[in-house]
Amino acid sequence: MDRLPNELLIYLCSWIPKSDLKSFRCCNKVLADAGQNELFRDFEFRLYPSVHRLYQLGALAASPIAAKLKTLSFESGILLEYADFRYWQAQIYEERTRLKYGTWPDSNSHEYKDFHAGLQARFGPGMQQQYNLYRWHLDQEAELVAKQCSFQQMLRNMNDLAQHCPSVVIKISMAEPKVSLEDVECFDSNLYQHERPEDPDPRRRVSNRRHHLLDHFTNFLTAAHRSSLHVQDMVMLDVPRQLLNGNTTFVAETLPEMFASLRCLDLRISSFPWSDWLSRSGMDPVYLNGRDPFAQRLRKLLDCAAKLDKLRLEFPHGKEAEYSFDIFDRTNLNRFPRKFLPSIQHLKLHRFRCSWEDLKALLQEASQLRTLTLANCRLETCSMIDLIQALPALKLEHVSILGEWSVDEDQGVWHSHTIHDFASCNAATSYEGPYLSNGLKSRVDEFVVKGGPSCPLPRWSSFDEDVTRAWELMGDTTWHFIKDDRR
Repeated sequence: MDRLPNELLIYLCSWIPKSDLKSFRCCNKVLADAGQNELFRDFEFRLYPSVHRLYQLGALAASPIAAKLKTLSFESGILLEYADFRYWQAQIYEERTRLKYGTWPDSNSHEYKDFHAGLQARFGPGMQQQYNLYRWHLDQEAELVAKQCSFQQMLRNMNDLAQHCPSVVIKISMAEPKVSLEDVECFDSNLYQHERPEDPDPRRRVSNRRHHLLDHFTNFLTAAHRSSLHVQDMVMLDVPRQLLNGNTTFVAETLPEMFASLRCLDLRISSFPWSDWLSRSGMDPVYLNGRDPFAQRLRKLLDCAAKLDKLRLEFPHGKEAEYSFDIFDRTNLNRFPRKFLPSIQHLKLHRFRCSWEDLKALLQEASQLRTLTLANCRLETCSMIDLIQALPALKLEHVSILGEWSVDEDQGVWHSHTIHDFASCNAATSYEGPYLSNGLKSRVDEFVVKGGPSCPLPRWSSFDEDVTRAWELMGDTTWHFIKDDRR
């Protein structure tokens, strides 16, 4: 097989699952070279709060495989505060049962009884103490990675990476660390006897976890900025808004300098998860003149990114109005224009709230815009029909309206579904197939790009019940209207 032409070998490797491709490359050097490109396609190295993982990053930086690296990410999070041993045990039971049976099985069957007995045997008498020790070990690891020595190690590793791949995508994301049964079983507490005993104060433990998470992201981004890497593409998923705290040198200097060189930005603001009230550490500043200071700092950071080509922006759940006010409201924009808009060619806005006049002004400022995606909006003025009829005038290459649109003037909610989420809506109970290419959404998508003699939806009037009813009757699984009867 290794005598086949190299082009044919590379094509064959594209059909081999990655789990088997590793064994395929171990046969000989010819097959190893042929399968290398496919195995390391979209290669992403995920760093998390672990000293051993930092060591692996250093080993990667010294290896020629580093030239295949596309994304360098840091994933950190906060353990579920109330996840005691019994909660974790029940979670393991549920996950393993769903993985094996798909649905809840018959508890009287012999197969399930054997499965349940085997899983129960793994939770021995000392498992609870082992679980508590492992959780404290994760806290100790998070504290070590948050220190200055770990920052210096990250900086050295990134400088070494820059010699192989000078340009990579920098990504940070906040996610809850998952504790698996195998991790607890394999954990040897005797190897970590040097660690100090667990902090007896639960509030201090919660507060330290939040401070360490912020230090992880700060150290990672600062190291990427100071290294020889050319950071032009950055992804920030579910990052806590406290990362935008303006009282630090990181936000005052490092972040603005990083944003100034960005060409692509995917930004999703979130907040600390779980029992945030336990810490009472004062990490959220008091509102300044009735406005959210984090939203103001986000606006200033975006204005530093004057070279942006692609922007995806998603505001935190429950704070859409506060962040949208600083981005959309024109009463604050006369003296401070949005400097990040003129160069943007691809714009995606998710979970926001504004009036149609403010949204229209924002789209007009983006004079180079080519593609547009709007999702999950609260539209305060005008009808959804007005928005659909105005979009063809922008003459864009692609326009997509997704998610739930709560429109005040329409007195209801519009749902625009894709093939991936239509089943989650109670009103979309019809079969998806015929509506994917011939339904109302496909006609709306074509109209907002190419225009046409008439809008796919009829004109609406708040006093015309027949037209409102027609909206509901015309809808299908891809696009429909639900009237708010509470009004």
